[in-house]
Amino acid sequence: MRVLFVAHVCAALLLAAAGFVKTAGTAFTLDGAPFRFAGTNNYYLSYQDSTMVEDVFSRARAHNFSVLRTWAFLDIGRPDGSASVGGGPKNGVWFQALDPVTNTLVYNESGLAHLDNVLAIAARYGVKLILTLTNNWVDFGGMDQYVRWEALANASYAAENPKHDDFYARPWQRTSYAAWVTRLATRTNSVTGVAYKDDPTIFSWELANEPRCQGSGAYGSSNNCTLNYAKFHVQPVAWKITSWVDFASAAIKAADPNHLVAVGDEGFLCETYQDDPDMTGDCYVGTDFAAFTALPTIDFGSAHLYPDSWGGGKGVEWGMEWIANHTAMAHALGKPMLLGEFGLKQGQAAAYAEWGAAWLAGGLNGDLFWMLCGRQDYDTPWYPDYDGSYVAPEGPRPAPNLTPPFFHPQASAFTARTHPSRRPPAGTPRLARR
Repeated sequence: MRVLFVAHVCAALLLAAAGFVKTAGTAFTLDGAPFRFAGTNNYYLSYQDSTMVEDVFSRARAHNFSVLRTWAFLDIGRPDGSASVGGGPKNGVWFQALDPVTNTLVYNESGLAHLDNVLAIAARYGVKLILTLTNNWVDFGGMDQYVRWEALANASYAAENPKHDDFYARPWQRTSYAAWVTRLATRTNSVTGVAYKDDPTIFSWELANEPRCQGSGAYGSSNNCTLNYAKFHVQPVAWKITSWVDFASAAIKAADPNHLVAVGDEGFLCETYQDDPDMTGDCYVGTDFAAFTALPTIDFGSAHLYPDSWGGGKGVEWGMEWIANHTAMAHALGKPMLLGEFGLKQGQAAAYAEWGAAWLAGGLNGDLFWMLCGRQDYDTPWYPDYDGSYVAPEGPRPAPNLTPPFFHPQASAFTARTHPSRRPPAGTPRLARR
């Protein structure tokens, strides 16, 4: 059901969002004031009903989380769900698919209306959104779906043994990605009537979630995505993905000059000498945080942190050094630094408190933990913890809880001191449930 509002109601919905987030040297600014923040992630908002979306934003706002990162993609193979690499539609929702007759990409208006709804609800709660435009992993389609689409549309390409990292260099796939981001940036929200490029609810665009040379199984990787010192004993160069970042960020800037743009990478480095090879620095995955962040069309540095998943016995101390080093690198380039995801499967509360204090003192501009979830609806249990690092501030959980005392000090230190907390404006109508 599409909900229509008159102009003054649309304006009320956007009051909480205030102005566009900008950068001033190594700082984010909002309405002319410095803006540091603590926030979170949630990937399922665009395909769940409004009850679940409202629940997540109400919990985020209650804990002073002013920024939330979420997916702005849901790609399937064909409109009927066939040829999908990521499981097909979610609750019947999808955004892009390849038309089997014309072999061109088509966009699903009824699916995109769900994303419109997410933006409208976020604005009402005063939460800014980082919108991620594709995925390195097959979940929800992502890069491997672009590879599959071209293979479906081009039999000769399909016969060439397509690779995951073709996404970064093949003209058809680059053009299709640019068309998607342009379509989304210029889209008019069906709930608020505001074009995405003109909506201050959006904090920034993010090119991709965790781009790498390697995906998660639908396609292998080529042998020319990167040159790796530890393997080939030559100067490492993350040439292919850096070239794509340059292209993709320019495409977004052309469609939308109002919003910031970031990469969405994990912060992995491409260092010259690695006596003890380590994927976080030896260029194996083909990403180069320093090269990405230096590009003029990238507005701030972004990195992730999962020390217990990255091997080599990494722990809490390593995590503090990781972000201190990345903050220093981004600031040396004259840009702010965001920790776009971080997570642990055990010992979360103590580690996150220690990390938060160190990052605040060390000048990190913002952090977003993975991830805040809520109830599946008002009467059923919490959303399932699929990766062991979800967080629910209240209530029973199958995974370890982080209780409100952890959240409030860090969020308040990052957010309240530099920007006042915002609540939904009084009298703002609630969106109809879908």
